[in-house]
Amino acid sequence: ILPPSNDCVTFPGRYTVYGNGKINDFNDLYIQNETITTNQNYAARNIYVGHFVTNSMSPGDVVITNNSHVTFSPENFILFDTGFKITLGSSMEVIPDN
Repeated sequence: ILPPSNDCVTFPGRYTVYGNGKINDFNDLYIQNETITTNQNYAARNIYVGHFVTNSMSPGDVVITNNSHVTFSPENFILFDTGFKITLGSSMEVIPDN
């Protein structure tokens, strides 16, 4: 769904809406303490994934499960730290956004 023509978003292709309705404007994205159970697409300047990649949320593993497919699209880089897991039948891919 595109924003209305009078919306302040000039380039709707430069943001990504993913799973839970968050909008990412290509700032850094931190994913921790999360179980991903549906197909997801994440895009950000830099993406950090793992058990403790930021102080701003509770630590915990990141698990892709339930035969889900997750696409990560970093503009610069992605870090998969300890505590990142993919269960059998699930998958992920990294597609650089540059």
